[in-house]
Amino acid sequence: MTSILSSLSLFVSLAALIKTVVERRSPGSFPLLAFVRERFSTAALPISTHMLGLAAGSASILVPFTLFIVLGWVRVQPSANFSIPILTLMVVTLAGRILWAALEELIYRGALLPQISKWSPAWFGIILSAALFAFSHLEGRSANPDGLSLAVFILDGIGFGLVFLASRSLLPALFWHAGKNICIWLLYSQSTLQFAPGIFHAEITGPALWTGSPGKAGLVDVIVTAAIVLAALVISWGSLKRHSGWMKAQ
Repeated sequence: MTSILSSLSLFVSLAALIKTVVERRSPGSFPLLAFVRERFSTAALPISTHMLGLAAGSASILVPFTLFIVLGWVRVQPSANFSIPILTLMVVTLAGRILWAALEELIYRGALLPQISKWSPAWFGIILSAALFAFSHLEGRSANPDGLSLAVFILDGIGFGLVFLASRSLLPALFWHAGKNICIWLLYSQSTLQFAPGIFHAEITGPALWTGSPGKAGLVDVIVTAAIVLAALVISWGSLKRHSGWMKAQ
């Protein structure tokens, strides 16, 4: 069942990407490049908007991490000595995490969300695209997907969708997404596309229900992520109302 959901999510999302790019065909143009430029536009966006996205992504990891340290629920050890080859691989890992987050945002928010919103309200598009985004992360997990991890992925997807609609650019969502992934790598030395360890290696020792386990979320992660998404909704409410019809034209 897990593989089916993951494959279906990937198929639907890639179909939305292809359809979006094809719709932008015109003589003498390269539609994929035009689509990327359009979605990652920085027009009229203050730097504070990007920093808020970065703060949201970082806080979703740093707040639970700090709480676990205070409660004695995590053991933190520095990673191996940093040689020139290790530092080089860390830079490659950093670039890889950013590029992967950008690709996911381009597919799930940049293409899938607007395609869904053409025949549904924007709020429904945000939720459905977030669910498909979450399902795409189930591949390789247990046959019975962890509900708390799935909840965090869905909440993340909703947050990314909200800031995309509010700003009409994928950059704030990219800062949020990449900031979270990079913090996981730096603090826990656990990440896909990881060519070098992070700065620390943190071993969680607290109750699994609250802290989660390697690769899985706990209740604290769900609560913190939900609070951050709610804050993003409140902060961007005015922009969301103004741009509610923008998505259908995309």
